Amino acid sequence: MDIERSGSWKKALVLSTSIILLVLGLQNISLKSSFRLLDDGVYWETRDGRVQAKRVHPSGPASVAGLHKGDVLVGVGDRAVDTAADIREILDGSIEGQTLTYLVLREQAERALVVSVAPLPRGTVGVYYFLAAVGIFSLIEGTVVYVRRRGVAATAHFYLLCMFWYLAFAFSPTGKFDAWDTAYYWMDRVGLLFFPPLFLHFALCFPERKRFVEKNKWVLPLLYVPSFL
Repeated sequence: MDIERSGSWKKALVLSTSIILLVLGLQNISLKSSFRLLDDGVYWETRDGRVQAKRVHPSGPASVAGLHKGDVLVGVGDRAVDTAADIREILDGSIEGQTLTYLVLREQAERALVVSVAPLPRGTVGVYYFLAAVGIFSLIEGTVVYVRRRGVAATAHFYLLCMFWYLAFAFSPTGKFDAWDTAYYWMDRVGLLFFPPLFLHFALCFPERKRFVEKNKWVLPLLYVPSFL
């Protein structure tokens, strides 16, 4: 009876964990598809109390407006700019296609440039969707195997392997930099860090523990040391 209760409790925990992770993953995918990080095409650097354009993308909105590398940004519209973080805050509060007036200093002369902000290129987002789908499939597969075959050798380890694969490939920060985005980032990092040692652990112990591992039991814990460093 105690064994059955223990088994039911573990199945419920696995199912709850998988459902929560799937909901969070689908939320991440939804935000990834809808959120666009606005940018002006400039890498701004705060130096000696001034905000200076360190790099300017040649086809970016600011470059099109006439901004040059080395220009010092004094303000945007009627708002003074003291740090590079101020620009990020202004861009985050803008909408796609909105025009902003950049007041810049170039050769000690102040100039006004009209910049039309645009979203950053989406990059290989299609690859992310594919990997996320693979991650979802792996989590579902690991959950089904654990629930239906709990007690069979290595089913718990296989579930953990599938779960960390899912964390590594289903989660990806959007660039919004809010609390949810921070959570997505760390789930992605945890998955990437711990999937490789979990896979090696599984390979060394399934279907039977390798003789080398039996003789040197310190090998398995050692696999996880790099992930914690």
